Amino acid sequence: MKCKIIAEQTLLASVIYDNRRFVDARILIDPNAFSLDLHRIIYEAMIGLYDGHEFIDYINLSEKLLSTGQITAFTYLKYFHAWPVSEDISSLARSILNHG
Repeated sequence: MKCKIIAEQTLLASVIYDNRRFVDARILIDPNAFSLDLHRIIYEAMIGLYDGHEFIDYINLSEKLLSTGQITAFTYLKYFHAWPVSEDISSLARSILNHG
């Protein structure tokens, strides 16, 4: 389970650091694939930003979470800078899906 959580954190942080990675993530991962509700909530906020043609970064994501009352997810997201980052979204997606 810990490996899946790290893969989920890595996917989320990777998107925050480079929005171009979200296109691949969105194709490969459904929000319900996340094992932690906080990760699912953050990913759904990313989808909302992307669908609204907004840049996915820490500030916009924080504002989105706060505007929807997701205070716990906002607080959790403050530590994203300590999460690993990867360019290989497809491997992360496989890891997340295979540990479900």
